[in-house]
Amino acid sequence: MNEKIEKCLATLDAAGVQYKFAEHAKADTIDDVLALGLPDTDKVAKNLFVRDDKKLNYYVLTVRQDKHVSLRDAQEKMGSRKLSFADEEDLNSLLGLAKGSVTPLGYMNDAAKKVKFVLDAEFKGQTIGVHPNDNTATVWLAADDIVALIRKHGNFVYYLRF
Repeated sequence: MNEKIEKCLATLDAAGVQYKFAEHAKADTIDDVLALGLPDTDKVAKNLFVRDDKKLNYYVLTVRQDKHVSLRDAQEKMGSRKLSFADEEDLNSLLGLAKGSVTPLGYMNDAAKKVKFVLDAEFKGQTIGVHPNDNTATVWLAADDIVALIRKHGNFVYYLRF
């Protein structure tokens, strides 16, 4: 287990969050995760790191893994300027994450509290599976616990129906 995963799990432990954890081969995409044969793959989320056209607002969109996300629809529902995928340099500088490791748990690395987190409303009250800041593991926990942790950290977070 690497340092990023250890730090993430230590933060969850310190907050008293209950979770299940599995290490696995590197999984850069949701299809890679699903191919691993992990338990509860129906609860594993797809995460997109996007930004507005002025690079003023950055978002992690966390949706059910079987959903297609239209950035145009998301921008309308969020009341945002035009959205596009953010680059890996921004992902690393803002959340300390590498491509393929996008997760709402990246809030832990966002000292500037610049990134906004938007979770699919279907996860409310449900278990969600996400990377613990590295794509060689998955952690399953209550989505509501993630939302509470992000709020406590000071980042903007909300549920949205995609």
